[in-house]
Amino acid sequence: MKKASWIITIMLAIVIAGIAFGAALTADRATPRRDGATINVGVAATTKIYAGAMIAINASEYAVPAAASIANAVIGRAEEYVDNSAGTDGAKTITIGTGIYRYANHSGIGNAISDNDIGKPCYALDDQTVSLSSSDSTRPIAGRVFDVESAGVWVDMRRSEYGPSPAYVVVFANATAYENDSDGQVIATHPIIKSTDRVVASMGNATASVFINGTVVADGSATFGLSGNGGVGTQINFEVLRAK
Repeated sequence: MKKASWIITIMLAIVIAGIAFGAALTADRATPRRDGATINVGVAATTKIYAGAMIAINASEYAVPAAASIANAVIGRAEEYVDNSAGTDGAKTITIGTGIYRYANHSGIGNAISDNDIGKPCYALDDQTVSLSSSDSTRPIAGRVFDVESAGVWVDMRRSEYGPSPAYVVVFANATAYENDSDGQVIATHPIIKSTDRVVASMGNATASVFINGTVVADGSATFGLSGNGGVGTQINFEVLRAK
């Protein structure tokens, strides 16, 4: 009797373990799906968002209207009007679309976007206007130029356009850093860089034939190790990608 109880106890433990740790399917599964066209994010405190606005995520990971602030990362278009003027962070949520949307084109030399700029990154000037210029990396990337017409710029804000996986968006684009002491490494410093970011880099000009053989990312900086001494002025081009 004791042996039978012992066997039953073991069998129950195996069943419980299978439930707790999972097991391969033995039949069809009705797996939930999403098309990836929208996401839901908490709205920042004392914030009002109008439907159709470009939306960014602030440093506290809450939705705010896009603006010319590199501290925030643009993630899509507001699908609805939300007034959280009297609320705290996350008191209300907003649905954000991640498709291709038309926004106003900035004017002026170096800012206005033309057909020649299709495929290039564009930058948020405010929550309804995009610019070709990052203004010395002070404006966040809004997306990539999909098309240009007299009524405005079609901006591709699909998240898969921004990095190695749909879970990442570019928060710092078209950036450069230079070696200044011939020590075989280039250090880029900027307050937007976080230790959890991914940094994608390529060589710019170099006085010697060198390549990037490693990158160390920390809060506020990215250090690019080189295969050798590229010489003073060696340039690294890079973008910073962040999980969302």
